[in-house]
Amino acid sequence: MLTEIPTNSTQLFAGARLSKTNPDCTACNRTLREGEQVTIYAARQEDAPTFTIERCYCRECAPEELTNPTLGLSEHLLQTRLTRTLDVRTQSEFQTLGEIQTLDVSAPSQGSAEAHDEPPTALLRDTHTQNPASAVYHIDDGEGQPLCNCETNAQYTPVPLAEAEASTARQCENCQIARQGEQATKPCPHCNVPVGMSAWPQHVRACTGDPTDAADETDPNGDPAITQTPQATSPTTRTGVRTQLHQHQE
Repeated sequence: MLTEIPTNSTQLFAGARLSKTNPDCTACNRTLREGEQVTIYAARQEDAPTFTIERCYCRECAPEELTNPTLGLSEHLLQTRLTRTLDVRTQSEFQTLGEIQTLDVSAPSQGSAEAHDEPPTALLRDTHTQNPASAVYHIDDGEGQPLCNCETNAQYTPVPLAEAEASTARQCENCQIARQGEQATKPCPHCNVPVGMSAWPQHVRACTGDPTDAADETDPNGDPAITQTPQATSPTTRTGVRTQLHQHQE
């Protein structure tokens, strides 16, 4: 005789032991502490026996739904608190998940066949990889080029975005503006027309006939100084969350 034993998210994840004590937030890289409310993303391949906790978010960065479920994966978005448990046998403590609240779930039959998005990456010029602390990093547009199109001819080395943000390297302001859904512009010093940053050097050269003018207007790292002209609000999900899962780079 078969006996069905129902399982839910609480049974699956409450008390689960974390492989790392005080993990970092996947989005902002802040260290998460015991007692803090967190949101975790756990996934399991359709034929796999176990779930893997792939991402952990702080309260400020937490998504509220699975925006793009992946075909073939059982996915759970869960809210919990980090707790500490004592191993009586070894007298050692380790971090676990507390009471579980399910925010969103997707079945393996839902979603598209797209693979998991890789963690976001930053781009450092090859000439700056030896000393990234003094470099300017760009946000990868998903195709190995800066999101701002500042210098499409330069050679870049990808590094984890969280690693770049945690360093003393400066973020390209144009990339940040582009990431927020706004257009970076700067007025031409000759005709005073606001020009998008991707076309700014070419416009200045065409406006003056002097190929050195555009270079003179850049900072020492080659990134033009900018003014910001809001054109559109940031894309939002249907719940307006800050962080989206399985979302392509903008």
